[in-house]
Amino acid sequence: MLIKTDCRFYKGDIPCKPHKEFGVHCDSCTYYKKISINILIIKLGAIGDIIRTTPLLRKLRANYPDANIYWLTYSPEILSDDWVDYRLNVSIDNIEHIKSMQFDWLINLDKDKIAIALTESIEAEKKSGFTMDKFGNAQPISNKAEEQKWLTGIFNDISKQNTKHYVLEIFEICGFEFNNEEYILEVKIDKSKWDIDKSKKVIGLNTGCSGRWTSRLWPNEYWIELASKLLKSSYEVIFLGGEQEHEKNRMLAEKSG
Repeated sequence: MLIKTDCRFYKGDIPCKPHKEFGVHCDSCTYYKKISINILIIKLGAIGDIIRTTPLLRKLRANYPDANIYWLTYSPEILSDDWVDYRLNVSIDNIEHIKSMQFDWLINLDKDKIAIALTESIEAEKKSGFTMDKFGNAQPISNKAEEQKWLTGIFNDISKQNTKHYVLEIFEICGFEFNNEEYILEVKIDKSKWDIDKSKKVIGLNTGCSGRWTSRLWPNEYWIELASKLLKSSYEVIFLGGEQEHEKNRMLAEKSG
């Protein structure tokens, strides 16, 4: 029996989508899409970092519409199945799996220890971003864009001189020209339980940030003062955050009214 294992729909252990929907087998399937390139993206987190990296998917799909795209991250739920073939949570199972694979292109945009270690150990014909030096620290792989991004991370004066935004930087690291590609945020949220007064202008206050950047956090009294003033000015105010901010936001909401 003919099995086309190089098809984008092929899963290896479960029925593919065309077979489930139309009952076709490989030898007579008209939905066959040959994988043009096998790509692994390593961008671990936090969620905000994942979202601001998603414009890269638009460029990859435009250039390689039949690519097989894997993405390793702590927040796979924020990625869309329409853009990423395999959304991989950071686990021993998934790490061992990708370490045993062969990729055409590995893109690592993180300088975390686990990310650079994987870049060093995973086999790929082409690698972009950051890898590990002999002392176990991050280093750029090959091009000037990678080196510049690396330098902005270790020298404050160079970081302050940098005028490029993050998406432009990662496009240059991957050798792409940035043409204002937009973020991809297609997560379906049940808003039926949200009590929002849409007769007013709605303002969302995002009260959290990554644990790495806690110096950027506003004191709680600032949020309370701002929310109170906005409410008095007839705005609808919503505190936004994740699990880390849940109890904090409940307190802020109670104290600001």
